[in-house]
Amino acid sequence: MVLIAIALLQAAVPAAADATAEPAAAATAEQAENAAASEPAGPKMKRVCRMKIDPRVGTLASRQRVCEYVRADRDSSPK
Repeated sequence: MVLIAIALLQAAVPAAADATAEPAAAATAEQAENAAASEPAGPKMKRVCRMKIDPRVGTLASRQRVCEYVRADRDSSPK
């Protein structure tokens, strides 16, 4: 009985996959067009991270990674 159920499931999967292959491809293409059209016109941001040591302890074990978001066109090189 289990073998019959497995055989039926295997026979049904390719038929269902072939029936939905074309609409899925069309849907993903349509979603890509919609995403490009609805892209926000705001400033592009990037994440800048640096290591910071806790001044109360002052050891390497007290290091923490501190990240912040800045504009992508802003120069963030340390001086």
